[in-house]
Order: sequence, then C-alpha cells, then structure tokens
Amino acid sequence: MKKFIFIIAVLLLTVSSGVNAADLIGGEFKLENTYYESMKEKHPELMSVFNLELDQQTWNGGFHIDLKFSDDLNKNQLEIALNEAYINYYGDDYDLHFGKQLISWGTAAEFNPTDNINPMNPEDIFGDKQVLTMLKGNYYLNNNYELSGVIIPFHRPVKDSFNFMGNEFKVEAVEDDLANTEYAIKLSGKGIEGFDYSLSYYHGFEDIPTAVIKMTPGGPVPDKIYFREYSIYGVDFATSHKGVGYWLEAAYTVPEQGDEYYSSVIGADYKFENGFYLEGQLIYQKDKFLNENVIIQQGLEKEFARIHNFKLGSLYNLDTEGYMIKPQFEFSLDDNLILNLSYTESEGDLMGNEMFNLESGLNMDLTYSF
Repeated sequence: MKKFIFIIAVLLLTVSSGVNAADLIGGEFKLENTYYESMKEKHPELMSVFNLELDQQTWNGGFHIDLKFSDDLNKNQLEIALNEAYINYYGDDYDLHFGKQLISWGTAAEFNPTDNINPMNPEDIFGDKQVLTMLKGNYYLNNNYELSGVIIPFHRPVKDSFNFMGNEFKVEAVEDDLANTEYAIKLSGKGIEGFDYSLSYYHGFEDIPTAVIKMTPGGPVPDKIYFREYSIYGVDFATSHKGVGYWLEAAYTVPEQGDEYYSSVIGADYKFENGFYLEGQLIYQKDKFLNENVIIQQGLEKEFARIHNFKLGSLYNLDTEGYMIKPQFEFSLDDNLILNLSYTESEGDLMGNEMFNLESGLNMDLTYSF
C-alpha cells in the first residue's frame, strides 16, 4: 500500500508541474470482460487496467515511463507494474536507450523467428512480450544502413519450472555473472534496390528449460533441468510489387548442447480497392524439441461504416491439425472510446507445443485513450 501511495504521489507531482515536467502524458483505461469455456457456470473474469505513459524529450535526451495498474474486479486485487521505463540519449549519428525496454525485430506478421530478445508471454503468445532491462544502441551509417546493438545483463525465462509426468521441477537458474551477459547485433538496410532487409545475431540462454532425463529402477526422472546457452542467426527482407507486399524471415538456432533447430516465414499482403485487407503466411518450424510444424496463418480486415473495423484471424497446423479462428469487431463509440468484441475458437496443438496453446473464449473490452 505504501508503494501505491508513493507512486500516486509522484504522478500527481508530475502532472501538476505541467509541460515543464513532461512534454507528453498519455495512456488508456480499459474495462475487460473475458469468459473461457473451462469456466462453465462461473462468472467471467473482470479486469480494469490503467496504463499511464510519461515522455520527456529534448534534442539530446529524455525518458519514457509506462506504468500499469491492474485490478482483478472478481477478487478486488490490485497489481502495480512498471512496464517500459528507460532513458534516451541522442548523438549526431547514434542514439542510446537504457532501462526496461521492449524490442521488436522482424518483418513477418505476429510470428517473428528473429524476434528473440524479449521473452514471450505464455498466457498470450500473440500479445506483447515481457520487458527486459537492457542497453540498446543504434548507429546510423548513412540514410540507408543502420547498425543496432543490445546488451542484456540478466536472463529472464518464460518459465522457471519444468513439468515432467505431472510433477513440477525447479529449473537451475542462469547465474548472475558477467560471462552470462546476453547480447545481440543487427545490420539493417532500407530502400536498397526496392528491398528492406536485415542480418542479425543473438547470443544468450533459452527462455524455455531443457531437461536431461536419466533412467532409474523407479523409472525415468530428470537428472538436470537448465537453460541452454545458444546462438541465433537471423535474416529477413521485405519488398512490394504492384501493390502486393512480400516478406521472408528465418532464424537458425545453435545450442551449445544438443541439436540445432530453425524456423522460417514467408508471406504476402494486399489491400483491395473495396477496402478489404488480406494477409497470409506460411510458417515452417522445427522447434527445440525437434517437432516439425507447417502452419498456415491468415488475416482479413475491413473497415465498415467508415469508423468501425472487422478482423478475422486464423491459424492451422498441418502436422497436428490444431487450429485457431478469431473474429473481432472494433466499434468506435467516440474519438477516444473503443468497444472491442472478439471470440477465439481454438482446438489442439497450435505450435506443436502444448505450453503455448490458447483456450477458446469470448472477450469484450471498453477502452478510453487519452
């Protein structure tokens, strides 16, 4: 409670000091109602989420802070989280950013093999990833080429436990050591003969644990559960021709122990004269468990009545026959007020890994942005 009062006091002081304290104060307030099939006769999950973003920018520096207040209305339980919070510095041909950040790499839609810096959210595999403390820098070689680098001092996994035959086992954490510093580098080119492309390299530790199993008289048991050190080599490019956008993205992963694995995406999109936007991707993946998956992903979008929007997304795994269909309506009730209605129908293994499956359910949220 003291922490909450302190944060509120700081916010009030910041807002009351006017434009001298912040060039931009923005955010959103959302009321969210979610019902999953497994809940049966229970009431839907009710959440209120308040995001407050503060930005201060000058010619040579500034900062960005994103605070999130989440209240579980069923349990009357408040959670306060500091999302992105970093300081910027701008030089003549470079910039630096230090703090909690979210970095997105890749050109494909939603599924990005080269986007490996921030760990994914296991509760929402297509949502925003988890923020990390890091130092990010960009050096602009010229108008077309850019060199980016990232240094991550601490490893943060997707999961810190491992389920084996119905039992949860604690994972051996990555030691806080300078030798275990994670890092990445990317060379990007834009507008090169009509193409945008990038080459990237990432060195760190896997987000999902690996288990070494041994046989005992009582049966198989985990002998060692840990996060493997690995390197990822990535490439992506994008171009367009006669109104059709094309992209290709791929990553090849080499762990220090075990077999290599990889994933790739090829896709295209087009907006028709009648306003329909169509996007499609073919995903080929061999994951760390050596499961091979061929996945078709599709997206359809259309504005109606000028201010409202309809979206339809789908995913189908040719190997597991798992699928997901998600229709979504966005109603603009005001310039700043949006009503979102969506239904997710999901069945089977989507990505060949049960940990990242989605549950069927209905979602409704009302969002006011400011």
